[in-house]
Amino acid sequence: MDNEKKIVLWDIDDTLYDASAFKKLSRENSINAMHKALKKQGFAYDFDFLYNLFLEMYQKDKNSTHMFNDMLEKLVPLEHVPLYVAIAVNAYHGTKSHMRTRDGVDDALFKLSEMGFDMGIASSGFSTKQYDKVIRLGLMNYFPIQLIFITESVNPKELPFNKDVFFYAKIKNILENMGYKRIIMVGDKFEADIQPACGVGLEAILVNSPNINGNNNEIIQKMTQETSAIYADHIAQIPDLIEKNDKKKYQ
Repeated sequence: MDNEKKIVLWDIDDTLYDASAFKKLSRENSINAMHKALKKQGFAYDFDFLYNLFLEMYQKDKNSTHMFNDMLEKLVPLEHVPLYVAIAVNAYHGTKSHMRTRDGVDDALFKLSEMGFDMGIASSGFSTKQYDKVIRLGLMNYFPIQLIFITESVNPKELPFNKDVFFYAKIKNILENMGYKRIIMVGDKFEADIQPACGVGLEAILVNSPNINGNNNEIIQKMTQETSAIYADHIAQIPDLIEKNDKKKYQ
């Protein structure tokens, strides 16, 4: 049992790092930079107006890659749009320097590695963007490239990039062919990380995050009723939870 190949797969957004807080901060910094530049050129748009306009456009098309362009075309002469887009994008990328892992991530990764687990990733989104996050978080040493699974690469023809049972089934097949006998998925979203992973026979751990906030008993209750997954209130608890769960199984 101790010599079997085993792996813990991690979601990225709101699991390895606080994506919700980063998204809010990056938007605010981008709009603030745009606001200051517009004001300097005599445009009288206040921050709240610009921010609400951005959110309105985001709600219409969350996958748009031209949101700043579409927004600014309503506000300034077309020939000025590229400048203000560049200012906003520059502020967004500047915010990336503030990306940090969630408390407990580094300790959990180290302890799980000491327990004989390999580390992998199962995340949704565009591959380049997800790799960028892992690199900026300083975690690439834990995750070999052959153990990183991003929906764009696993399901390249599927839009939007859903983490469904087909996604996890493909990952399970790949890992089993690599000799893995035990696969545990860790994520913060029940419907994207836990339910479909359990649906193809993986073990799973739902971790507290901004999407749960420690108060959503309905999600946790649903998880315990519908799956064999376990709940971690803090990422640092995960190694101990796995050990305790194993002792119950094999006593």
